[in-house]
Amino acid sequence: MKLLGMLLLFISISCTKDVIIVDDSESVPQSESKEITKFSFLSADNEELEQDVVAIINQDSMTITAKVPFGTEVTALTPTINISPKASITPTGVQDFTEDVAYTVIAEDDSKAVYTVTVEVAKSNEKEITGFKFLAADNDSLTEDIVATVDQDSL
Repeated sequence: MKLLGMLLLFISISCTKDVIIVDDSESVPQSESKEITKFSFLSADNEELEQDVVAIINQDSMTITAKVPFGTEVTALTPTINISPKASITPTGVQDFTEDVAYTVIAEDDSKAVYTVTVEVAKSNEKEITGFKFLAADNDSLTEDIVATVDQDSL
């Protein structure tokens, strides 16, 4: 009877193909990867923007630079950030980018990398003279101010 029981146990173990034996003495090393791989401001997440802005990442200096259009208010922008698998990042959510913002990427093994993000607002490309006048107070030869008319259509 014992022999029959042992034979049935052997057959049931032999028929199992997906058995994985894990040796607890060997631990799987944790990931030390901690990079920001993409940093952008999506127009869908930032009503200030008419189109998406993708930042330039310099992995050597751990700096990120984004250039947003002229007139963009940078006090409350929400970035979209891609990072290494199994890593986490702080801070998250809406940020004030009037000054540089430091982002810390934390790897699975708890090692850290700090990136500095700078947001630049593009300068205006407007090149119009919208008004022109000679003030009597600044010109001794004038008795009254002279205001010129600027006709943008004839330029």
